[in-house]
Amino acid sequence: SKLGLQCIGMYENGIIFNNNPAHWKEIRPFFTKALSGPGLVRMIAICVESTIDHLDKLEEVTTEVGNINVLNLMRRIMLDTSNKLFLGIPLDESAIVLKIQNYFDAW
Repeated sequence: SKLGLQCIGMYENGIIFNNNPAHWKEIRPFFTKALSGPGLVRMIAICVESTIDHLDKLEEVTTEVGNINVLNLMRRIMLDTSNKLFLGIPLDESAIVLKIQNYFDAW
């Protein structure tokens, strides 16, 4: 909802929840620049590396009966990728993903 997006500072910001054409035209060049050139090549390499690493550790998100928790797998990949792209700090992915899961469970 509009009020909910305003509360978290996302109303008419970014590329997903932005229904303001004037604002979008203003910020579009920044997104275009961020999603092209050497930055894109680096981002793709990091995403591919992270995906391969996490698929190699698939047992960490597989239940006793053999079902894969795809949501947690995707959260781990996104967390790892974001960390490598923006922070570069050591993280305990399992603990952070559990905190993320608990946050959404609270809703």
